[in-house]
Amino acid sequence: MMYKRFLIPLKGGRCLVEKLQNGGARVSLAMRGLARRPLDLWLFDETNAYRFPQKLYPDKSGNMLYRQDVRDMGLETVTCACLLDEELQPVAEGGKNTDWRSIMLNAGSVQTKTQTETEETAEENCPETAETAAAEDAEREIKNEVKKLVSELDEQLRPQPQKPCAKPPLPCELDWQDIDLKQLAANKRLWKYARNPFVTSHCRDKGLLLAENDKFYFLGVPCDKADRLSGCSQGFRIFTDKDGKGFCILKCEK
Repeated sequence: MMYKRFLIPLKGGRCLVEKLQNGGARVSLAMRGLARRPLDLWLFDETNAYRFPQKLYPDKSGNMLYRQDVRDMGLETVTCACLLDEELQPVAEGGKNTDWRSIMLNAGSVQTKTQTETEETAEENCPETAETAAAEDAEREIKNEVKKLVSELDEQLRPQPQKPCAKPPLPCELDWQDIDLKQLAANKRLWKYARNPFVTSHCRDKGLLLAENDKFYFLGVPCDKADRLSGCSQGFRIFTDKDGKGFCILKCEK
């Protein structure tokens, strides 16, 4: 399939170009002792230049093994090969004594720094380029605004640490008084509990306890822990001990 081979010795390695019958070429590059930076491979004949379409990168050890098939390079022969850095300074070159810089410039394969800066300035002054840049800036601004809104929403939806609530007065810390069913019935807020089956079944003379603060009444009914579920069903949510006795306690707003 190959019909021409060009071997170019380079400092630290070699470059082999094999022309293929389909008009393309196969390029094999083996180098060592290179600095880790992007490089361009250029191939030349007596009057023309060809630049590889992709950057080449040495590995951590400074070695480079590269092989790739390319389309028609426009070169019938290969007389010179050069590895150039981004400043177009030669890293390795070999082949016949070819003025490769002049070939590159004359063939229009490379631009001088002045030409590049001129074209960049022309692009900046081009109305279409300016409109495109403005559209990109607007799109970027919208994306940033959306990100900001999403971040704010996420912050609002994120569970906030609950502040410790002020500790309410415990029933056992209140000033409790012994009362009976008659005294309970005389209380305008608690009178209905004087006929509550849970209260009447556990009341023993003055067995009931009553306490209050600024907002609530606390009604205590003597019972065992086994009676807590029964008391809970009647609204007595708290079970506590006082003087060695158990009480179910009702908390009622005044």
